[in-house]
Amino acid sequence: MTQMMPLRYKIYNWEQLSECKSNNSRDLHIVVTHVLDDDDFSGLKISVVHPKYGTLFSHVIQCSGSLVTDDEETGIPHEFSYDELIKELYKYGFDVEFSMRLKLPVSVVEYLMTIRSLKYEKLRIINIKEAYYDKDDVLEQYYIVAFMPHELSNWMNNLYMPSKTEFMDALVKGYACNVSKSPEGKHLNWSWVDGVLNIDDILEEISE
Repeated sequence: MTQMMPLRYKIYNWEQLSECKSNNSRDLHIVVTHVLDDDDFSGLKISVVHPKYGTLFSHVIQCSGSLVTDDEETGIPHEFSYDELIKELYKYGFDVEFSMRLKLPVSVVEYLMTIRSLKYEKLRIINIKEAYYDKDDVLEQYYIVAFMPHELSNWMNNLYMPSKTEFMDALVKGYACNVSKSPEGKHLNWSWVDGVLNIDDILEEISE
């Protein structure tokens, strides 16, 4: 009888975990859920679920809100590291490697470090619709934006697109930065941004 090769996966964002299968049981699967509830709680919940035994493991990353207490030393909520989370998934047969889609040039890395020092934690694409009153068509503008999730929790949902008014208000208040239009950022390649990305995770990944 031929022994099957174990399933191994390389993922580029946490949402892809839901597509991974376990080597231990076909009944085990991973559920990835965006939790968004304004000021109370937001985050990305990763759960290992079995139809008979229920949820065997669950952890929330990128979390914020009034239900969450920050660590006294770091000033941010405690979360499993990459390695800890990957090891927990491996315990249930999910052989997963988390990797950046490409090796980022030094110029991009240095810029990410700069915007992180300005307290921006997340990176994503924003699609702003520009309506023309003298025409029937609508122009869509795509920007790469760094933002503060504590102030803009709705933006953690990659499917959520703010109105132009909300977008401009976030820029004026300093809650977001249009990196694709900034003096340095507009010269950089941002084509690898394909979801809501955690800047700390990116910097940790490329430093290993």
